[in-house]
Amino acid sequence: MSHVLVCQLARMGDLCQSLPLVRDLKEAEGCSVSVLVDRRLGELAAHLAPWLDGVFTIDIQAHLETFRNSLSWVASWERLEAELRSLRQARFDRVVNLNFGPLAAAVVKTFGDTCPVEGFGSLGSESPAAEWNNFIRLLLQTDRRLCRFHLVDIFRFHSARKAAPRWSDGVVPSPLTSRSTLGVQIGTRCAKRTWAETRFADVLRTVQSELGVRVVLFGDQREALPARRVARGLKAELVTDLVGKTSLPDLADALSGCDRILSADTGTLHMAAWLGVPSVALFFGPARVFETGPYGPGHIVLQSEPECAPCSESSSCGKPVCSEAIPPAGVARLLAGSQWTPPPPVVLYEPTQVGHCLQYKPVPRRKASAWDVLGLLCWGASGEILPSAQGRVPTLRHALDFLCTHYDLRPWADSVQDNWTDGFRLPGLPPDRQAALTAILRRGWRELLERIRNHDHAGEESLRAAGAAA
Repeated sequence: MSHVLVCQLARMGDLCQSLPLVRDLKEAEGCSVSVLVDRRLGELAAHLAPWLDGVFTIDIQAHLETFRNSLSWVASWERLEAELRSLRQARFDRVVNLNFGPLAAAVVKTFGDTCPVEGFGSLGSESPAAEWNNFIRLLLQTDRRLCRFHLVDIFRFHSARKAAPRWSDGVVPSPLTSRSTLGVQIGTRCAKRTWAETRFADVLRTVQSELGVRVVLFGDQREALPARRVARGLKAELVTDLVGKTSLPDLADALSGCDRILSADTGTLHMAAWLGVPSVALFFGPARVFETGPYGPGHIVLQSEPECAPCSESSSCGKPVCSEAIPPAGVARLLAGSQWTPPPPVVLYEPTQVGHCLQYKPVPRRKASAWDVLGLLCWGASGEILPSAQGRVPTLRHALDFLCTHYDLRPWADSVQDNWTDGFRLPGLPPDRQAALTAILRRGWRELLERIRNHDHAGEESLRAAGAAA
């Protein structure tokens, strides 16, 4: 049995989004799997995945502080390597590194001469996953609107086999009632990802007054004051404030007791998704549903898409038009189980399974943009231009079917030339791969045009038949 170490040294949300890969390696490949995580997340990892064969930890914050303040990077590096060196005694057959940065580089150096290391920032040209990670990086560097690969599926690429899905399309969560519990995460780690507390308060007052829903507030100690302000306007007997009062394993247990979660793009949201709790998620600013939407069935995501989106976390913002575009009344209607179509620039997305991967579909069907067409064609093209991706990611056929099913392509097709994809370039892509990508995009676009024409012809025939019958 192969012994694999998965290194995830980032935050709670990243850990939760790494667990499907860990499950693939354990269940589908039959490996013995251990994880290396931040010391603060060790108990949580064991709690969320009790079938793990090992949980190793290092004090990430202490080492980062040492690197920031030390006069000698060499000494700091040596201390980190000394702590990691004990892991070599576990004799791993393979290491998957899911992070960038100096700490991840130390992991690579620690194991580089003892076993194969793959993943981010650790790939030699001989690695089967090297081209894949480079392709994703180039998409993101060129324009984030091009990337339709979910982070979970990017991680899951590192398993040759996939575990049986724990969900299927068509899962519809039950509407909230007086017997329901709604978990709410108000804060985020980034102000540009945070919905105004007054808007959360408006939603919760509505669902309590109309449905009698019990509300449980989650968050860390830094979010205690906003949570108290929100709770003041609610029915005290129907509110439980757990902000700053739970350990991470206790948070997981409390989330498991909820019928629905309301949150922006947070670690709590991703933990709930791993636990199978459906959500209404609010994405705007730097948050992008295609990259980090809740992974699994039954979720509803409201993605605000003004012309300036997606922005970066560090960029300045004079007016948060993206977050203000999401109306509290609409969010309350979704929680109540009512159908509601948001006004532009907000789009409602739901998850669907395509092959082994997840993709988010607009509901209702919407007009395609250039980014929709190019992004999904690149998503389907990766399995053809990258030998290592074949069988692990959706095909061009998947992308074409998805576009035709969930997008109206006619307006876009009427406004561009037949060869418009020929001008698309991914800077940094090797010339042979760029040539292959250009050819696949051209072929994909021509097939889309053919499908549109056939659909139009079928529609005309139906109209003629209906007229003749009349």
